[in-house]
Amino acid sequence: MKKILDEVAKSFSNNQHRVFRNIKDSVGSEVAIALVSMQGVSNTSQQEIDFVAKLIAPFSPFKITYYNVSPKSLELEAVVENSYKLRVFPQYTVRQPDTSRTNRSKKWSVDLVLELFAVIGDREYQIGIVGFEYDGHSDHYLESGVLTAYVRDAGIFQEKGFNPVRVSPSGWKSKPQHYVKALKKFVRRKIIEFEKIQSASIKEALPYEVDDGFYEHPVTCVLCNGIGKFGGDDCPPCRGMGSLSRYNNDQIDLEKYESNKCPKCTGGSSRCKACKGSGELSREQMLDLN
Repeated sequence: MKKILDEVAKSFSNNQHRVFRNIKDSVGSEVAIALVSMQGVSNTSQQEIDFVAKLIAPFSPFKITYYNVSPKSLELEAVVENSYKLRVFPQYTVRQPDTSRTNRSKKWSVDLVLELFAVIGDREYQIGIVGFEYDGHSDHYLESGVLTAYVRDAGIFQEKGFNPVRVSPSGWKSKPQHYVKALKKFVRRKIIEFEKIQSASIKEALPYEVDDGFYEHPVTCVLCNGIGKFGGDDCPPCRGMGSLSRYNNDQIDLEKYESNKCPKCTGGSSRCKACKGSGELSREQMLDLN
């Protein structure tokens, strides 16, 4: 794979090399090359490639599970929370349904789709799917483009069970963390929902009664006390959800959070109202910032 990607990178333009340098630290060199090579597929722009890389970066490292040079096609995979698989599909194709107003033989392309799988034994089960559309072209904001998007989104929902999250360039530029956090919480929420159903199903299937604590259920995060915030940002252990598995909750070392860098200033500012110049906050003070 590395040899193939090295050859692909040799044909990059100066602008493509610039995009590669901008995203390689986020997703790794090989994945960055593969993503940049997708430019032009279904009108994929360099701005869109940058968006995709930075949106999925929190789930790195990724491995390339499928890559085809011609026609261009790419699939990435990351392991999240030790055992769940997150698959990433740039330019994901969707068959148009019978009810579409356009030619059914054509396919739509969604800029980015992520599928989340739980692994049980030797089988995988999809527990979540979400898509993103980076609406970079001006035609998306014309009345005709908006109306077409309404029909298209309903068709995608009909065929695949999700509505694409639409992202404007200005919205992404001003608040990228808004979308990054939304994706992270989506993944975390789907895992919690699956674990709740799994635990309840196992308990019901047993021929004898067990205590509620016999199987692992999500519990309130011991660091943030279920708030989901720590120092005004997402709580590190529970990732902003306020709950996590009993095992992971037991692994939290509260002593590690007894002294924290002040999130309101850098290096300790005498004018900082939070730390009053010390540059550090206790766990209780961090929780007060929420």
